Amino acid sequence: MVFDVYGTIAAINDKRSPFARLLQIGAAKGRARTKGDSRTLMTHPWSLRGAAEFLGIELTPAELEELEHDLEAELDSITLYPDAVPTMRALQRRGIKIALCSNLAEPTLSQSRASFQCN
Repeated sequence: MVFDVYGTIAAINDKRSPFARLLQIGAAKGRARTKGDSRTLMTHPWSLRGAAEFLGIELTPAELEELEHDLEAELDSITLYPDAVPTMRALQRRGIKIALCSNLAEPTLSQSRASFQCN
């Protein structure tokens, strides 16, 4: 059984969208957004620094620090819905394999995996 993480089993209570903001910074510095930017960010396990380097967005140390702070705040705000873990455990006891998916960047999905102790 596959669960879309955010909105289904967990919530981001302080959504700051640092990867989207990275693209906005790039646009403000003259880098045109492409159709594939969001897909690229969602399908590679990059840090903000790694994503910026890949996309050719030069960040000042202050910009990177602010984006990393926002990412950390966003990750810290993730909470599981109260019935999420008991439901997952009940399904697993019945032999049902569980998978988590998300259309958000890797750090947010990693946080959910840690919450459920998944691989």
